[in-house]
Amino acid sequence: MAADHDRAWLWDLTDPRRPRRTAMGGAKSARAAVAFSPDSRTLAEAVGDGTVELWNTTDPHAPKQRKVIRQAMVESLAFSPDGRLLTGGGASGEVNYWKVTDPDHPQGATGLLQIGKKTMSGVAFSPDGKYMVASSWDRQLHTYTVDIDGGYSDPLNEGSSPERPGGGEDLSVAYRPDGRGVALGGSDGRVRLWNPPANSVPGTSDDAGAVKGSGFDKQGWRLTTGTADGRTRIWRLSTPDGLPVQEAVLPKPWRKARFLSGKKAVLISQDTTAKRLRLWGYGDGRLQPGKEFRTANGASDQVLDFDSTDDGTVLALDDRSVGTVTFWNIRNLAHPQRLGHLTYHAEGTTNVFSGGRDVFVVMAPEWADVWDVSDPRNPRRRTRVSGNPASATSSNGRRLLMTDAGNGGVRKAKVWELSGHGTSRPLGTLESDPLELRLVSDHLLAGLSTSGRPTLWDLNRLGTPIPLTGPLPSMNDLSSNGDLLTAWGGGGSGLGLWRLATDGSSPAGSDLLALTGPSTPALTVQEFTPQGDAMVVQPAMSSALPALGAGTLLLETDLARLSRTLCLVRGTPTTEKRWHQFFPDLTYADPCR
Repeated sequence: MAADHDRAWLWDLTDPRRPRRTAMGGAKSARAAVAFSPDSRTLAEAVGDGTVELWNTTDPHAPKQRKVIRQAMVESLAFSPDGRLLTGGGASGEVNYWKVTDPDHPQGATGLLQIGKKTMSGVAFSPDGKYMVASSWDRQLHTYTVDIDGGYSDPLNEGSSPERPGGGEDLSVAYRPDGRGVALGGSDGRVRLWNPPANSVPGTSDDAGAVKGSGFDKQGWRLTTGTADGRTRIWRLSTPDGLPVQEAVLPKPWRKARFLSGKKAVLISQDTTAKRLRLWGYGDGRLQPGKEFRTANGASDQVLDFDSTDDGTVLALDDRSVGTVTFWNIRNLAHPQRLGHLTYHAEGTTNVFSGGRDVFVVMAPEWADVWDVSDPRNPRRRTRVSGNPASATSSNGRRLLMTDAGNGGVRKAKVWELSGHGTSRPLGTLESDPLELRLVSDHLLAGLSTSGRPTLWDLNRLGTPIPLTGPLPSMNDLSSNGDLLTAWGGGGSGLGLWRLATDGSSPAGSDLLALTGPSTPALTVQEFTPQGDAMVVQPAMSSALPALGAGTLLLETDLARLSRTLCLVRGTPTTEKRWHQFFPDLTYADPCR
């Protein structure tokens, strides 16, 4: 496509050695920008008189005008990868967009986002169509999430707008073919690459507290993520150049793959209905399909769930459609051996192994049954812990946590010790008002106080809360692997990381390793690597990182490496005022310089 005053030239490159030119009429003003739809059947032109012309280019030798969109006032254009959305960047800092599923009848100006005061010089969609970016004369990269089918009136939702260093104005923007970063063309004649952090991968990882298994293999060399196309991808993290490499993709309809514990690399995944689970062996970048499991009652809307022993040899398959947990020996993935089963009569249960492999706990809304499964061919129920728990969980040390509202609205928590044969005895009761509680080891309970401060309790002295050290903003969630604990707040209020006191030491001996300020992007910690040397972090959708292909970020727990990564993704420098709020006795120094 080329333009010359009031004429536009369309070139047919079917034979690149003999290009053929067709003149297009239309507006009597200069063309500011052009864009083809992905199927090449529609051409959009931004014209100097403020209109956008849509042309039918099915026959490139006889293009026909489809529609003229008036008062568009845009300087740049881009179609979404599926061709359903057309966006344009305006001269006054706005982004305009139209739904063009039927290009002969575009749905008007479906929205107008006033972002800044400088010209939006370029717009581009990510290859998967989930994100859009806009370049601007203000040297900011404006990011958006795209949701055409979400039922919202606006298909574009504005994210963050980080400013790049250096001079000049950005005149254009384009995504890398793999969606991992963008290129910006500047008025100073330079092309700048804006790439995501090296220790990041596309897609999102499941919260380890919400699903069984791990996103990592035992060595911490591979990680699974789910991407916008509904597929689950396996990434190799330990590569010679340090950059993650995609090794495998699960075939449809399988997704949400998790590694099971054990010496061998074994995955389990669910289908899109969550009524089927499948085992997979994994080695040398190849998936070997194993046994497929289905719900016994296909008409039920209940799903399959699972847990496995620490050595990865026994799988507990929870079929909620019939209220049965079946135990399988899965040493042979293609032909696992069915062992025994147990039944329960309640809805809304959570069923897990506790303390390795000999104890299995069925947790219902009003009770928890403790089973002896040392012989999984003959499970035996040993005890029932009654109450009205709001939540319950278990730890590797055979501890069971039950929480309920208590009297007068005070939240009450009880901790039980479970024996290897499934019997139980109470360890103590905590009457407090924490927001969250987690059993993080066989001797420590962690939670957030009503003020959002991370707090520890020694299981032998539950009456004495021990706030963690450090000048902290309000946190709203936490995660731990037993050795390390991290807590984070919403809205970018920061993240803290502590090394917990060892067994036998006072929880007050826990050490603060790192603390970030509000300039850190809002994030959620999903889990730790098996070795504890990194955390899997999911940046908020409002952050610029997902738009650059960094849906999942690995933050190393080594202080020096963690500092370098956080400095790469922070929004603004730590101010001297903010520094003295945290460290009143220390001289101000920007930690990223």
